[in-house]
Amino acid sequence: MLKIKENLRLKCEAKLSNRKIARALNISHSAVNEYTKEFKLINKKYEDVKFHHVVPFFKKQYLETYLVKS
Repeated sequence: MLKIKENLRLKCEAKLSNRKIARALNISHSAVNEYTKEFKLINKKYEDVKFHHVVPFFKKQYLETYLVKS
């Protein structure tokens, strides 16, 4: 779950590309894209969730994929 949060941080604060985030977190760039897409769908700003647990914002299928990889 920390990778999801770190993915959002790198995307929103560091403004890194999906491929650079993927390399930094050792996940696929398509996973980065899916996490980013899901986050955009919840219509929240990163500042609204950066100090909170982000897991409830994401669809179950993406979390299951993430949890298996962690």
